[in-house]
Amino acid sequence: MLGASWLAWAWPFAFRAPHYQKRPSITAMAPTAAGLLLEVLVIAIAFAFRLPPDRPPGLVRFLGSAVFGLISAALASSA
Repeated sequence: MLGASWLAWAWPFAFRAPHYQKRPSITAMAPTAAGLLLEVLVIAIAFAFRLPPDRPPGLVRFLGSAVFGLISAALASSA
């Protein structure tokens, strides 16, 4: 599940982005800093709530990861 989510998220960046740019690339400092802060926050939350290695994830966590995987792939594609 995790591998499929990563592949779906990375696909637009690897194959679509370099070929279909309609405008020059620009970087704004505030949105970039906010995005990095959100990434750090999400990684910290993921490590804070990780399961012990001997306990398998339940159905709720599996379905939640599937939903968020689809959302992240859709956002990556629209970016």
